[in-house]
Amino acid sequence: MSPRIALSGFSFDGYSAEDLLAFAGRLGVTGIDYWPWNRGTHSAGSYRRLLDDAGMSVCCVNVPSKQIRLGGATRPDDARRVVVAAMDDAVALGAPAIQVYCATPDVRTRGEAVDILADQLAPLLDEAASRSLTVLVENNLDQRGEDVYGVNASRSVESLEALARRTGPDGVRVCYDPANFVAVGEPAFPEAYERLRAYIGGVHAKDCVRFEEAHRDRPEARRLFVDGLEGPFLAVVVGQGAVGWPALIDRLVADGYDGWLTIDPFTSPELLEEWCVASLDAVTGMIAAAEGAR
Repeated sequence: MSPRIALSGFSFDGYSAEDLLAFAGRLGVTGIDYWPWNRGTHSAGSYRRLLDDAGMSVCCVNVPSKQIRLGGATRPDDARRVVVAAMDDAVALGAPAIQVYCATPDVRTRGEAVDILADQLAPLLDEAASRSLTVLVENNLDQRGEDVYGVNASRSVESLEALARRTGPDGVRVCYDPANFVAVGEPAFPEAYERLRAYIGGVHAKDCVRFEEAHRDRPEARRLFVDGLEGPFLAVVVGQGAVGWPALIDRLVADGYDGWLTIDPFTSPELLEEWCVASLDAVTGMIAAAEGAR
């Protein structure tokens, strides 16, 4: 068994629904990691027909952090309204999961942050279960510069493991983004993978290296990863950075991971399609090499 390949729609906000699906088809992926702007003016039913015609699945419906983030001061009624609407979209689009993002609460310890997030998630997990949906939380960096104590529950392996255990066997699953772990100074692979493996519900494929002045004139430097505590990182093609993707993909294949592996571009608009093509070629080559070695 091998991963199924999807394309994140996050950076494609300037594309029509038809153009994004056409590009995904040319890439050869079979899934879309969906953001609300990906369907444009289409209704859920109309967009589902476009997906079917393109032979494409929605692997996940994302709740944009600009709409709501969980684990902070969000009112429960507001959280429920936004997240349940995403669940309804997931059902309409045939997606198996939704993904939520985490706020930074006004606390001093990661344990407190996990407790707040778990309490906010509890009724939402019940809603998801009633629709046969999984709720994903992606490990993330602090691009807003607000997490001065490093307590955001999505920032650390320790916190995500604690959250998954706290919410139980049918609780939260982790969207494992090893490049994000690199950017916050966490050991992305194999350490993070080993601790979170039982809870992984999706994998994001991007890559990065710590930004240096020597990178200043590179085209990729037009858009940097910047973590509030660790500073700037340069996004690069998958396999050319600090993650160690060949070993990670070999491990995914060896472990029989057959979930979604999402090509997740973090680059400037003018490099977007080029980055996706190069990264997908790299990923599929690594999968083929891993399969051939078995």
